[in-house]
Amino acid sequence: RRGLEGENRVLIEQALARTHTLPKLEGRAALQQTNLIAKTWLVLAFLSFSQGDSTRAVFATRKCAQLARQTGDKSLLARALGFEYSSKMALGDPVDVDTILNEGLVAARESGEPFANGMLLGMVGTRMMMVGQDLETAQSYIEQGLALLKESDNRWGFTMILLSMAIALKYMHRFAEARSNLAICFPIFQEMGDRHRVNMVKSELAHMEREEGHYETAEQMYRGTIMEWQRLGHRAAVAHQLECLAFLAKVQENGEHAATLFGAAEALREQIEISMTVVERVEYDREVADLRAGMDKSAFESAWTQGRAMTMDEAIGYALHGQI
Repeated sequence: RRGLEGENRVLIEQALARTHTLPKLEGRAALQQTNLIAKTWLVLAFLSFSQGDSTRAVFATRKCAQLARQTGDKSLLARALGFEYSSKMALGDPVDVDTILNEGLVAARESGEPFANGMLLGMVGTRMMMVGQDLETAQSYIEQGLALLKESDNRWGFTMILLSMAIALKYMHRFAEARSNLAICFPIFQEMGDRHRVNMVKSELAHMEREEGHYETAEQMYRGTIMEWQRLGHRAAVAHQLECLAFLAKVQENGEHAATLFGAAEALREQIEISMTVVERVEYDREVADLRAGMDKSAFESAWTQGRAMTMDEAIGYALHGQI
């Protein structure tokens, strides 16, 4: 929750790699050991999802779900399936999502645990809202999820769903509602010392300023948020912010700068093997195609190639100062 997710992910991966060296146990001790390993896979799923690595998150959730089925831990199974559903939706992968959702809903109900039920409903509802799927059902899931999380007295989980709902509202261009949710989230995450989520709130506010045409304000906000993502080691977020700064450069008719930033972001995403979400892809494809059509072909390709040759730190320096 302090936002040091890169370091945490390394430790979790190392721990999971060593599980095969654990002694073979029997009875209740074996059950406890298996359950602990399953929970560790869920931690990895959360960290991967939080860092934009939905492919790794799907892998981790499946490992967790497999073990949770063995131990009969319905609460753990419900949370794992919630992350698997959300990760697959972020990837634009519809295969088996209905099966995952149905099993998750049954597991959540059978767990009798408000937190597990609330997190599943909240995650599924907000992700459905983000992609514009069955908004009435999505809204119902979110309302039920928030009520259950409030009942569970899990403040962090409740606030995370509010944040996800704000992001979904932003994608629907319901900016006033999105800002109201973010205004609730921000001081709570600050109090918790959650640097990652604090910067997420600031980033979402910057995105809305950009979409509303307040380009100078958005650029100033991105200058702060991209440096914080750099400090936190969140490379997928850095890539997305390079893309957003490229959108702004295009609006300002600085095509060469925009193409260079797009190239740098593309190379970074290839390096970390994390693609943009299906929702982000829509704006990206439209803006890149428009930029390409409006520039001389050789100038576009030269700038793009220059960006691809940059390191992440060089790309950030170029984005902020116009030079490496």
